[in-house]
Amino acid sequence: METNRSRISRSFRGRVLTQGKAPENTDSLDARVQRGWIDLQRGFAQRSSLGRQIVITASGHGIPLEAPSAVIGAVHELVADIRTHP
Repeated sequence: METNRSRISRSFRGRVLTQGKAPENTDSLDARVQRGWIDLQRGFAQRSSLGRQIVITASGHGIPLEAPSAVIGAVHELVADIRTHP
């Protein structure tokens, strides 16, 4: 029996944009949580050979506001990928 999770993992073509602005104290709880979050999102993107994680090092949680060009670039990349490999 196929689950939703396995269907999603094979068909996922998205880009996972992840905040990457490091906290000032790299030994803090915030820094450890952020590293864990980046790893979790990497795992989500890798559930499919068609997915990809993009870490936005100049952005915190508000990626669309803090790094709009990264969002636009990811959309353009995804559209180009779909057009090239339908």
